Amino acid sequence: MHPIIICLFAGAASYDMLLANYSSNAVYDMATDELGEFVYAATGATGLVVWNRSDDTVAGVLPVGSGNAVTTVAAGGEVVYIGVNNTVWAVNVSQPAYPEKVGEVDVGATVSALAVSGDWLYAVQEDQLAVISIADPTTPSIDGAHSLDGGYDIAISTNDTAYVAQGLSLLILDISSPTNPRMLSTFNDTNGLYSHVALGVNDTVLVGLDGTVVNLDVSDPSNPTQVAAYDTAMTEIICLSTEDELLYVVSRTQTRYVLKIYNTSEDGAQALLGSLGLEGPVFSMVVTGYVAIVGKDTGLQMISASDPSAPVATATLAAVFRHVAVQDSRAYVASNIGLLLYDVTSGATPLGTIRDGVADAYDVAVAGKTMVVGTVNSVVVFDVSSNVPANAGAVSVPGVLGVALSSSGGTAYVASNEGLVVIDTATRKVVGRQLGTVEGRAVEVVGTVCYMATGDDAVLMFNVADESAPEVVNEFTPGGWSGYNGLAVEGNMTYVATDSGLLIIDFFTNTSGPVLAGMYATSAAAVDVSVSGTIAYVSVSDATVLAVDVETPAAPRVTAYLQTRSRKPAGSAVVSNMLYIADSGLTIFGISPPSTSAPTPSPTRVPDVPPFTMTPSTPSPSSHSNKKKAIAIAVGVTGGSALLAVIGAVVYRYRF
Repeated sequence: MHPIIICLFAGAASYDMLLANYSSNAVYDMATDELGEFVYAATGATGLVVWNRSDDTVAGVLPVGSGNAVTTVAAGGEVVYIGVNNTVWAVNVSQPAYPEKVGEVDVGATVSALAVSGDWLYAVQEDQLAVISIADPTTPSIDGAHSLDGGYDIAISTNDTAYVAQGLSLLILDISSPTNPRMLSTFNDTNGLYSHVALGVNDTVLVGLDGTVVNLDVSDPSNPTQVAAYDTAMTEIICLSTEDELLYVVSRTQTRYVLKIYNTSEDGAQALLGSLGLEGPVFSMVVTGYVAIVGKDTGLQMISASDPSAPVATATLAAVFRHVAVQDSRAYVASNIGLLLYDVTSGATPLGTIRDGVADAYDVAVAGKTMVVGTVNSVVVFDVSSNVPANAGAVSVPGVLGVALSSSGGTAYVASNEGLVVIDTATRKVVGRQLGTVEGRAVEVVGTVCYMATGDDAVLMFNVADESAPEVVNEFTPGGWSGYNGLAVEGNMTYVATDSGLLIIDFFTNTSGPVLAGMYATSAAAVDVSVSGTIAYVSVSDATVLAVDVETPAAPRVTAYLQTRSRKPAGSAVVSNMLYIADSGLTIFGISPPSTSAPTPSPTRVPDVPPFTMTPSTPSPSSHSNKKKAIAIAVGVTGGSALLAVIGAVVYRYRF
């Protein structure tokens, strides 16, 4: 996992990484259609995600329901097969935008790999190879099996031979009689863990064991012989794939991941053609048309191997997680693959993905028994009185970018291409509008006052006591700050996340009108802000969430840097001393109030960090230049691990 960097300063609140944040972008296995146009990605609890490579977008998603996870996938024409817990599902993908489950078979245990051959599906499990009839995908059935000493991976040749990596050896089976696989031989001449297998050219098979790939001649399957070996100089093979004479291998040593490409017609060191370092974790890979598609913790990475000596990363396909709303034990994350649900009672347990009407969700708000989700052309109302949100209907509103709810949940306020739109959530009718020519970017409501950030870089205050006639009562345009992305209100202050940083606007104290009370320039675009007491949490597009002390608005200062695992923090919410961040799924930090007395320092020290200052003028990136000095220690956070925090110039060690 990525390190979690938590850098604190004297007098700051403390932050605990409460859980290994849940990545809804992680791709554990994948397959492509015959033309390589679509990628079918097994993404755990998020479900089966279908990516369209022609435009690098999500074509469709098949949610798998609470408590289920997709861990493996195999393609078989218009039907793909996925391993879901102890079952295998048949999914019709003839319409990629609407993948549909059409069949299911219980195989009794988790499936680690799947392979299709004609009317048969082979499912690798820990102690057996299950042979499943898929002549009718709507009624798959187990019709045969062969015992295994540990199941990892499988490859099937066109001459009815199956090669199974089973831990301590490679098992070679004759499957000409599919319901009765017959062992031809095993290969274990080289010690190690036989974990991956792929077909080569000219009757060869490539087998991954530990950090080496062995090339076997299997022209006589009853007597496989080694003809070459490729030492990756790493400790573990993560995945391998082949295309023509090229072998693609992702291997790792600890947290270092490398893709290496070999010419399998050669042996030894001269076989290596090129390599490329990867940011991990990496889980899976397929190759099509000399493009390696790598499944990572944060989505899909496309790597061009048109010149195998110099592979180049060309594109990343990942779901976009935008905003989060939390109520009681549920968190809801709006994304371009739908609305993701989590149980946050203890950690973040994924409950599933809602696509009905919200396949491309921009924002979400929840209050009482009502939730509203903003999409590109509508606001969808859900009843959340039960554990399963029920779609109550939609209201057509073009260009929705932000939604907010009254405390009762009875009224929704929408920032859209038509300005501010007010909706009665019970009747799902528009009851009021204002500024139809102004683009709304973000919206918040407090009592009978509504605030909206606009596309022309202004913040408007509305009186919404009469919902049918929202009235603009104040407007502030600071100038020099553009790209208003997020909005939060606390007390008399309105906080705006912009492309240049954080703005703090006081609408109330000055009788002559709103004033700019403070600002803080960030190193990259601020994409959202949430506030709790005197701390503003600013999500910055360079992978950091800043905890900014705004007790003195004219001199905001950063008290902590929180780096999320996915490095793409977006929307955030603070509820009951918990900070929820939509990044590559959901990250949760626990927040403790600032301590009145500093803990006893350890002998280890780091250089002093100069204080942050602010001058109320046009922002400059240099105001954030102290960040590099502050982030001194990166720690991987797991259960029971030590957390090293920089407080002022002193290092403290905590356990949790």
